[in-house]
Amino acid sequence: MLHSDMLFWQRQRLHDSEKRTFPDDGHLTSALNVAAYQVQAKVMRVAPDVFRKHWFRDLLPNVYRYQLPRGFIRPKLVMLNGVMADPGTERGIETGLYGSDPFFNITGGEIVISPKPETTVDNGLHVLYVPVLSLSGATDDLQDQGLVEPLHMAVVLWAVKLLMPEGGEENEKIDAEILSLTNQIPEFYGTHGSGEPLEVVGFSHEVI
Repeated sequence: MLHSDMLFWQRQRLHDSEKRTFPDDGHLTSALNVAAYQVQAKVMRVAPDVFRKHWFRDLLPNVYRYQLPRGFIRPKLVMLNGVMADPGTERGIETGLYGSDPFFNITGGEIVISPKPETTVDNGLHVLYVPVLSLSGATDDLQDQGLVEPLHMAVVLWAVKLLMPEGGEENEKIDAEILSLTNQIPEFYGTHGSGEPLEVVGFSHEVI
């Protein structure tokens, strides 16, 4: 579901609830992004790696700080010039305590690496990471970011709930709808890597 469609359904549900003050698109989008993260957190309890992405940057001579991509939450793997790096501290860069062993530190939205590159290395920095789901442009689609289509309405409903007064029958109804959708998360994501037999006519083997 496109971001523009999610905004439409938000407005529709708010209208149906007879809410008297309607937020502008900026506030509606903010609520959608908060709601998207809530749904993402529930999915990640079942499938921790389903949203992960690869990010590459060229290493530049004597540059050891690189801005991380928007939405970065945490790294799953960091490689410097093809070698796996271990978490370290900035002090190692200043004193050389870590010698030539590659290491990194995440601070202030940047990744700090050591040792400093001596020459340009194409795609020398490789980070496998988990981003937070986000919507900004009208054509943004959470499905492209790994959230299955049936859960998009859960995001819409959660966003509506954030904009509604607390309590009341309307909120209870929304809670029940969200629960009905999020209860299906194991069905959408829980079978990855299960190893259950895959049966085809005249053929059967285990899923690898």
